[in-house]
Amino acid sequence: MVEAATASEAYRELQTQKPVLQAYLKSKGFTAEKINYQTISTFPNYIFNNQGQNTGIRSFSASQMIDVTSSDVNLIKLMSIEISSLVERGVSFQVNPPEYYYTKIGDIKIEIQAEAAKDAMVRGQRIAKATGRELGTLKSARMGVLQITPENSNLISDYGVNDVSSIRKEIIAVVNANFEID
Repeated sequence: MVEAATASEAYRELQTQKPVLQAYLKSKGFTAEKINYQTISTFPNYIFNNQGQNTGIRSFSASQMIDVTSSDVNLIKLMSIEISSLVERGVSFQVNPPEYYYTKIGDIKIEIQAEAAKDAMVRGQRIAKATGRELGTLKSARMGVLQITPENSNLISDYGVNDVSSIRKEIIAVVNANFEID
């Protein structure tokens, strides 16, 4: 974000910083297709008197969100830390924490839910055995939500969790199974 006396000056200043940022991203291996530029926002910064009344415009600010994507999560992590060094080259910006998405959940979802169903059966057998009974026929099963959490987390939600803050994740599936007891 940049600030200047007029909206057009703020816009121009923002545009002068763009090549520095683009060169940095290119040096890290990001092609133009991996860089997404959002709309530029320009807004006034007002002056307020001691009573809180607006007495005019002090300056204008301009900002633009830029997203970069890569399947190289370690590069994203490193870049999110190193990119702040561009301040020394006159680039004024704010870095949001990187987001890491697990994009292959569809490939393993059935396997995860099958393992959860097996686990439900084993737990049912142990409960039945502890009471001197045997586990009978499966009457119904309902797949619950997936919990995709940071590694070693105890975070859960009725609606499921889809963590984007960590690279290493754990995926937990919940199955509600009803068995007859013999």
